[in-house]
Amino acid sequence: MRVWMMLLGLSLLAGILTWLPVHTGFDDASKTDRVFIGFDFGEDSQAYAAYVRSGVEGNPFLLKDNSTSEPQDGRYIVLYFSLLAIVVKLTGMGIDTAWNLFRFLIIFFLALSAWKLSGEFFSETKKRFTYLIVFLFGGGLGWTTVVLAPIFPLLSRLHSTDLIYYLGYTVFSFMFHPLAMLSLGFILWETIFLTRWLSNENPRHLVFAVGCFLLAFFNHPASGVVGSILAGITFLYALWVRRKSDWVSFVWRNGIILGGGAVLIGLYLWWARGDPVYVYHQAYYLSWERREPFWMYPFAMGLPFVLGLFALARVRFSREPVKVVSIIFFGSALLLSLMLPAGVKYLYLVYPAVVGFSIMGLHTLVEWIAERFPHFHVKSWVWGAIVILVCASVPFVVENRATDIREGEQYFLTRGEDAAIHWLASQGEGIVLSSPPVGQVISWRTHHLPYLAHGFLTMDYDKKQAELRTILDKSVSLNQKQLLLSNARISYVFYGPREKKIGELFLNLPLEEEYSNDDVVIYRVLTE
Repeated sequence: MRVWMMLLGLSLLAGILTWLPVHTGFDDASKTDRVFIGFDFGEDSQAYAAYVRSGVEGNPFLLKDNSTSEPQDGRYIVLYFSLLAIVVKLTGMGIDTAWNLFRFLIIFFLALSAWKLSGEFFSETKKRFTYLIVFLFGGGLGWTTVVLAPIFPLLSRLHSTDLIYYLGYTVFSFMFHPLAMLSLGFILWETIFLTRWLSNENPRHLVFAVGCFLLAFFNHPASGVVGSILAGITFLYALWVRRKSDWVSFVWRNGIILGGGAVLIGLYLWWARGDPVYVYHQAYYLSWERREPFWMYPFAMGLPFVLGLFALARVRFSREPVKVVSIIFFGSALLLSLMLPAGVKYLYLVYPAVVGFSIMGLHTLVEWIAERFPHFHVKSWVWGAIVILVCASVPFVVENRATDIREGEQYFLTRGEDAAIHWLASQGEGIVLSSPPVGQVISWRTHHLPYLAHGFLTMDYDKKQAELRTILDKSVSLNQKQLLLSNARISYVFYGPREKKIGELFLNLPLEEEYSNDDVVIYRVLTE
């Protein structure tokens, strides 16, 4: 009972800390007469909410990308979005409310997963809780750059608009992303079952491990890729160990399990390629060049990363199952993250490996101290110092998220924009032309599809953005604007304060005013 209470308490604390920036948004909105959108990850969270909206209105298991206006079949499988869609359907609660409530449940699942995994490394309850605290609240050493930047200006280069990532490349900053958090939990369970399979070669444990990486893949494909590689390399290692024994029967008994998982993923990818929107997104993701320099790793990931490298250097090659799986975990994800064009920036491939491997690093460090200093006993203050050093980034991460929300226009609507979107939600389906921030809200709060919303999930985003500027450009001919509206199948034009900053909407276009308030006018596009 005590263990469960501790898990619940730590999860609740982590949930409250990650909720604080959301509270900041609501509080700031009440003071500035604005409307907070309810999400703490701006553009991405609203794009995810758009997937949930498609599940609420259609099939909750085969989702559509509601951030783009192109016709599509709906071939996305994302377990977390499906779960939220079902809950929203059954309860009638808002998508933003469900998203924020489920954050607490996913954090508890993650804490439980980490607790179970720690049992593979430590037998002492005290060490397991120490690891759990490091796991849940650990972050990078990026917080040192905030403190030392005034003294050493060179460190200010580490700062950017995405400071949140640099301050915490491990689990705590990950908690602002419940979708990927759930996949991390699945991969931790996969690590547990692979460790047990290496220990006893019970095919049942391999079945469970494959099931976990399939859950991770069908929840967040990038995380699932790491899980599948982890299982594959672990299988090859086990085969190498048995190279002089009955390896044929071993391959037959276990290879068919791994092969079944691979075939299932392959069949899904082959089927999903029938949807042009899905194909476009996968091609875009794999060609996205956003790299960060390798020297960022020590600052970005901090002590967990350093501990991982230390353990790798110390252990070299051990046949202890938990260490073997951890080395494969860390190495395959790190290599993959460096190879993919998205690089380190999108850390879904690196997070689980660094966190999982740092457990072994912590354990190895204690073993090394005991070897070098046999009369020195690792007392509580040593563990306490490690925890403080690793967890010191938490207040900086929370404050950075809160600052990002306070200063980010994409997190707020004017009262007029909010009322206009509420009116749109009461109308029939159609395609709405607006600025991207407004389009993002339209994608999940109404039945309509935005023509322009998310920089990644809106197909041909740059082209559509240019078309919006063209329609709001005085120098462009009326015929050209009419042709753009017709070809894009636009039903409504949303013209509010953000759109007015882009340009002026000429009323000699085939438009009829349908709604207006002090901030916004919504026009229906007339068809011949």
